[in-house]
Amino acid sequence: MGKPILWSGIITLGLVMIIGFYLRSGSWIGTTVQQPIQKDAADYFYYGYNLRLHHTYSKERSQSMESQYKPAPDAIRSPGYPIVLSFLIDGPPSRKLIKKIQLFQMLISTLTLVLAFFFFRCYLTPLMGGIAATFVAISPHLIMFNSYILTETLFAFILVLMGCLTCRYIKHPSFWFSVMLGSIMGFGSLIRPSLQFFPLVMVFWASFHFGLQKSLKSSFFIVLGFML
Repeated sequence: MGKPILWSGIITLGLVMIIGFYLRSGSWIGTTVQQPIQKDAADYFYYGYNLRLHHTYSKERSQSMESQYKPAPDAIRSPGYPIVLSFLIDGPPSRKLIKKIQLFQMLISTLTLVLAFFFFRCYLTPLMGGIAATFVAISPHLIMFNSYILTETLFAFILVLMGCLTCRYIKHPSFWFSVMLGSIMGFGSLIRPSLQFFPLVMVFWASFHFGLQKSLKSSFFIVLGFML
């Protein structure tokens, strides 16, 4: 009975990925954002730009590529998303660079579907997990936001990854999964600060699920990973 279940999961996951990738790649190819670097998106872009080219965390909108130039540092936005952008940005804004960022987000969004499938499989059959993951795949918001330099795509990926790690941690609690889960939460809070109090929720959840004595050890390592 194991093999049919395994193959049904693989086939279902493959269909979900094909649907999701088709919609996301079509959006990436066919969408042109008239002013991609403005307002919030401009802040995130220039934080990444100045971090990559000038090693300074600043949203100053200078396009200087001289290493001697030092923009004034600030801390208006959370650093998680700009840090990721800094690995992609290699020069001033251009249509080619925007497309590269959009491509990265499209791939991250597709990978989110894989994580979503395994998250739903913690509680559902392969078929029902695939149906639930399909709703994630066809979500207009998750498709559309890949074209914008905003935190939604990366934050959605982190949230679903947290869900998968939590499922794995419930079945096989260990030191490494505790630290890994806490670290992912910590990075998520650097993308959007709304997650910064989530470890407290996990402490209460662990107390309910594992009992008070065992939960103290688990909670300590989760909080340690978060702080790291």
